[in-house]
Amino acid sequence: MTSEPSVVEVTLESDLKNLEVAEEIVRRVAGTAGFSEESEHQIEMAVHESMINAIWHGNKNDASKRVWLRFIRTGSRFVSGTRGAALVSPTYRILAPAITC
Repeated sequence: MTSEPSVVEVTLESDLKNLEVAEEIVRRVAGTAGFSEESEHQIEMAVHESMINAIWHGNKNDASKRVWLRFIRTGSRFVSGTRGAALVSPTYRILAPAITC
């Protein structure tokens, strides 16, 4: 039997000041999912880099644009992604390839 996915989605202003907000969200989501401290750190670093890319490169540091974070957990699989408003194709990038708890 397949369990229902747990999804957390967040929309933030495209501003580097929101890196701390995103990192806190990652800590809470990964901590709730039961990851080890090392895995939590890996996920946090991936989201940090992805946020910088979306804000700086994708949205050209334009605070009027948005960055979307999405975390999906199904069973023991966890996938996170981000996208900026300026991306041509609004697809989520997989940041952490199915890290297992």
